[in-house]
Amino acid sequence: MEDPLYQLAPDGTCLIETLGYRPAEGCRYLDLHLSRPHHSALVIGFAIQMNAICDQLMAVRSDTPLRCRLTLSQAGQVAMKTTPFALGTRSWLVAIAPMRLASDDPWLRHKTTQRRLYDTMRAFCRVFFASISSALANAPSGW
Repeated sequence: MEDPLYQLAPDGTCLIETLGYRPAEGCRYLDLHLSRPHHSALVIGFAIQMNAICDQLMAVRSDTPLRCRLTLSQAGQVAMKTTPFALGTRSWLVAIAPMRLASDDPWLRHKTTQRRLYDTMRAFCRVFFASISSALANAPSGW
């Protein structure tokens, strides 16, 4: 039986898996990064060939750290994009978004290209943190 979520997936919906590659280690936490898209594909009803995913991940080679973004289409097509990844310490800014999530939203259980809510909240945070940075930069001395 086909999952109702598959029927709701707009054309072009893909599963996403993002992982790090380090020259001395390869793809980090590979087992975990293989299990998530496998589980989601089974639940949602996407075609999946784990060999194709493994082949893509095992083919990654670089002398520098990479951020790898693997996508799996509804038909089971696998694609990989890599970008340089700068290691080091970064400061993280954290905000609690004013929007409540619907616990019954099935798309929140799977990492897919259905990211409207995620993109909306990232845009909110960019504006929010920019306004805080501006306020702090313009604050009177000793404030």
